[in-house]
This record gives sequence, structure tokens and C-alpha cells, in this order.
Amino acid sequence: MTNKKLLRSKLILAEMTDGELAEKLGISRQSVSQKLNGHRQFNSNEISKIAHILKLEPKEVMEIFFDHNVDE
Repeated sequence: MTNKKLLRSKLILAEMTDGELAEKLGISRQSVSQKLNGHRQFNSNEISKIAHILKLEPKEVMEIFFDHNVDE
């Protein structure tokens, strides 16, 4: 599961909206919303793009997308 709170905090720090992230990922705003709300998962290509867009360190990528001890 995605750590939604941590990912949202990174988006806020980057001053980026869900819509802007969707545009950069090449997916709909609705898809981003579903993924940010835990209804769907980000795929590996999207995770890679998000890491680049938000300039995430590898540890941050792991904490956001792969740590199993996250908020539901």
C-alpha cells in the first residue's frame, strides 16, 4: 500500500496539485485521485516518474510505495 500521507506531503512541498501530477504522469486526474486514496496502486513506471518529478531519494521511494507499515 502507498503511504498516502507521505506522498501527499511531498506533493505539497513541491507545490504540486493532483491535477499537475496527473498531467506529468500522462494519466487522468481521476486515476491519480483513486491511487492517492488507495483504491488503485501506482505501477512501476508511474513510481519511477513520481520519484523523478518529486526528486525523491531511494529511501523515500521505499517508504512511500513499498513499506508495509503504512497508514491504510
